Amino acid sequence: MRSPGRDAPARRAQTGLAARILATLAMALLAWGAPAFVAAKLAAHDAGGERLISLLRRPSYTLIPTALSPHLALSASLARRIAPPPVWLAVLVGLTAAFRRRWFCHHLCPTGLLAELAGRLGRRPKGSFVRYPNLAPWLLALSFGGAAMGVPLFVWLDPLTLFNGFFSSLHGPVSVASLSLGVGLALIVALSLALPNVWCYRLCPLGCAQELIGWLVDKAMSRRKREHPAAAATVGGIGRRSFLLFGIGGVAGWLAGRRAIPRLPIRPPGAVEEGRFAGLCARCGNCIAVCPEKIIRAAGVETGIAGLLSATVTIGPGYCRETCNACALVCPTTALRRMPLAEKRNLAIGTAFVTRKNCLAWNEGKCCMVCDEFCPYHAIKAIERNAVNCPEVDPEICRGCGACQINCPAQPIAILVSGIRQKPIKPVPDS
Repeated sequence: MRSPGRDAPARRAQTGLAARILATLAMALLAWGAPAFVAAKLAAHDAGGERLISLLRRPSYTLIPTALSPHLALSASLARRIAPPPVWLAVLVGLTAAFRRRWFCHHLCPTGLLAELAGRLGRRPKGSFVRYPNLAPWLLALSFGGAAMGVPLFVWLDPLTLFNGFFSSLHGPVSVASLSLGVGLALIVALSLALPNVWCYRLCPLGCAQELIGWLVDKAMSRRKREHPAAAATVGGIGRRSFLLFGIGGVAGWLAGRRAIPRLPIRPPGAVEEGRFAGLCARCGNCIAVCPEKIIRAAGVETGIAGLLSATVTIGPGYCRETCNACALVCPTTALRRMPLAEKRNLAIGTAFVTRKNCLAWNEGKCCMVCDEFCPYHAIKAIERNAVNCPEVDPEICRGCGACQINCPAQPIAILVSGIRQKPIKPVPDS
């Protein structure tokens, strides 16, 4: 007959596993359900949607699991010189890591749970990961070095970003780029199935960031205690080589921030400069999921390899609504700067241009000023030609929202929005 005391560890393990599964389900609900709910409210012009936006503005009411990552918070703080709201969630995880190292990984991380369950199904022993090189400190050093120069290099490898991206890929129009947001989590599961614990202890930047925090606290407090072999192996990678890679990452970040962009894409409102945006965007998909007009999408190769899967605006079927700034309120790295709605209304994200050979008024002499009728900012001027009013865009007023483009009756469309470097623009009465 078994002793009750011998069964206690097994019961605790089962209870812990059940708690982790519940935590993962809760994060999945937040990652998928909460942004979709907000977007649906806003799309329906529901007053509740406006109240939800007001809640999003308060850091204590965040809807995004990515806010829990100290890795993302540190990268964004280094790159933008400001702490991304709601930073207190990442601070709580960081404080836990200071004294319990990977407690978050072992109890709350949803990606870690999926990787662990996949590893249990694999045939290789759990400890086999020690034979592989520990790349996590190197990746972290490169990323932080780039962040110090304004362009973090590997924020998209954060496990909470990859988890969030999987659910965000289910929102919006289906494309190869949008579905690719969800590939990262699947690759981690596949890797863990073949090589248990390699992701968590050899590649994961969030786990390594927690080890780094704990190591720094130990050094500061001059504590000497025996560490878990995996933790010691991770911290052991933090040395001269990591400082060298920090410098290399800084050079890479500096160069990336100054790379030439032949054609600027349209970025969501509040985006940082194009050279920095590709590195600072975490590819988490929060902005894609929360957009009520479904015009924010994952970029393809048109933005270059560096900008692959970063957030871009594609006008149609909706436009960038003048009553919405939800995307900037759910960005975990402040690649999209938070701003009041009034400031967003006076920000140009692009400029519309009329192609006269396609325009019904300019080319065929028909009475058509549909673009002017739908422009919420009154940026269309009427130019009289042969007794017919023809549209002309005032670039000093146009915000690039795309309302004109989606309502243009001409085929092919005669008025299109092009990307520009975002800039404040003069207010317009009643805009």
